[in-house]
Amino acid sequence: MRFPPLRACAALLLRRWPTSASYSPAAAVDHLRLAHPSHTPLPSPHHITWRGKKGRFKEAHHERPAAAAVAEAFDPTALHHTAEQTMRNALDSLTKELSTLRSGRAHPGLLDAITVQVPGGARVPLRQVAQVALKDARTLLVSVHDPAAVSACENAIRNAGLGLNPVQTGGKADPHLLVPLLAPSRDAKQKMARTAALWAEEARKRVRQARREALDVVKRECASEDERHAHTKQIESLTEDWIARVDRALHNKRAELGE
Repeated sequence: MRFPPLRACAALLLRRWPTSASYSPAAAVDHLRLAHPSHTPLPSPHHITWRGKKGRFKEAHHERPAAAAVAEAFDPTALHHTAEQTMRNALDSLTKELSTLRSGRAHPGLLDAITVQVPGGARVPLRQVAQVALKDARTLLVSVHDPAAVSACENAIRNAGLGLNPVQTGGKADPHLLVPLLAPSRDAKQKMARTAALWAEEARKRVRQARREALDVVKRECASEDERHAHTKQIESLTEDWIARVDRALHNKRAELGE
């Protein structure tokens, strides 16, 4: 089916409603689109220009009104909180890694990274199936909740790569594991100290990356030079504080290793 030209159809519609102030050329085109959806191509109302009293249209290109960009308001409190949380996560990760370095002194956190394959095939953290406590300065006591999982816990601790050899004690009535810790050699301590230093440097890099990201936001969002300077000073102070905490964690670990 052949449709009449767009110009004639639009003029006919406007003659039908000549007194309607709200019925514009754009409305006429919209009406045509609804009435004849297969009539292609129909120009967009943004490409139609009304000319004269005779109901004539001329196709002309008009820029569509640009949507107003809604810029998010700069929130310095949220920015500082996000940067500090990233820095705190870096220190938390470092602390967890340093706890796996065996210095010869027993502490429950030494077994935090170990997972156990329980009956059924699933692997869960050792903390979920057992309670780890300190028996003495060089011995950990692992109380397993389910007697059927004692052997699995023993194998998990032995194969964790920490050089530990747990021993089952207590019998069937009260099964638990004793984990003695031997003092590491001088070479082993030096190797662990170097590893701790590498981990600490990675934590510092994460702290500095959080600082760079925060400073980029400040530079982009702050219009006032005074505001920019004030927020930059706060972020630099925050960075120095968390770098000092990383250094302190490394120092404490080295002292524990005797290095």
